[in-house]
Amino acid sequence: MNYRRLLVILLLLTAVFHVLSCQQRSEPSTVAFIAGLTGRGGGLGQEGRDAFLLAVDQFNRQGGIDGKPVETLVVDHLSTPDGMRAALEQLQAAGVGAVVGPMSSQVAVQMAPETERLGMTLISPTVSTDVLSDKRDLFFRPHYIDRQAAVKLAGIFTERQLKSVAIIQDNDNHAYSESWNRSFQRVFSGSVETLSFSSSSSPSFTRLVEPLQENSPDAVLILANAPDTGLICQQLVKQGTRVALFATCWSASGPLISYGGHSVEGLEFLHSINISSKSATYEKFSNDFLSRYNRRHLFPAMHTYDATMILLQALAAQKANETLPDALLRLRSFQGLQYPLVFSDSGDLVDPPLFLTRVKDARFNFVRTVD
Repeated sequence: MNYRRLLVILLLLTAVFHVLSCQQRSEPSTVAFIAGLTGRGGGLGQEGRDAFLLAVDQFNRQGGIDGKPVETLVVDHLSTPDGMRAALEQLQAAGVGAVVGPMSSQVAVQMAPETERLGMTLISPTVSTDVLSDKRDLFFRPHYIDRQAAVKLAGIFTERQLKSVAIIQDNDNHAYSESWNRSFQRVFSGSVETLSFSSSSSPSFTRLVEPLQENSPDAVLILANAPDTGLICQQLVKQGTRVALFATCWSASGPLISYGGHSVEGLEFLHSINISSKSATYEKFSNDFLSRYNRRHLFPAMHTYDATMILLQALAAQKANETLPDALLRLRSFQGLQYPLVFSDSGDLVDPPLFLTRVKDARFNFVRTVD
């Protein structure tokens, strides 16, 4: 008799748990996108936002989660401390626990501790700073980290016998530029000189690069946004400083060429995407983006689409009593638009491919995959 009663109780508890689980899943899931959408650097956020909305829309057309469409919330952190606080308050008030963004390393370093405290899972499309690496937390990213790219770039310098480099960096995005600088210097055996500026303080690039006239290095590595990189290259050419020019993904957008003109011809960088990829999924995404927004996407859009789809797949696969980070790590391997994306235990990308890209004839051109 006692056994039968116990069995009945267990069956009732199981039924109640199942009903509660169904009720929880019956509520529409909401995913948010957070980035700077206005002011300086707003273009990066806008590119990510558009890819985020495209990804969620396509996911919903395929059935959403348990047949219910996923809802979206887009938040502008204004790239200011007050804006970031207001944005996090908005996310918290909406009860959002799954967030795509932010897009810049400096903001991510400031935001990650707060979202961790609030229990929000962040998956950033483009943040690469090593400051957030190797931590078992709520921060994930389907993008290389700085040291992965720095090691491969240092290898290229060694191949070409480039023994001295001047690094020109924007300290307004200190979490990115300083992380890149330190990662590069750890593995580069030659000499390094660092020239720093603040992009928000109307810098004089003429004065900034003057020291390179007397002691010209073998190469210049620029850690700055696309317009500033173009303007710096112009000043280097005007002053007759003829060196090998390198930059990073941060510079890899159309304004680089429109601001730099002929002076950026030959500039190279390690890209996180293969701009010549013939992947069917990548080509479909490119066509869908063009059809929806009447413009061609830039590289942040691809990474944001991947990040959003990863988050949505994890939400759909999340088990009862399983946290979203645990679901992400249980699944671990995802197919991106161009290549597989595999997370380490700390949410960093494992061995991502990098693609040497060169400006030639006013266009970005794929050179080779760098192993």
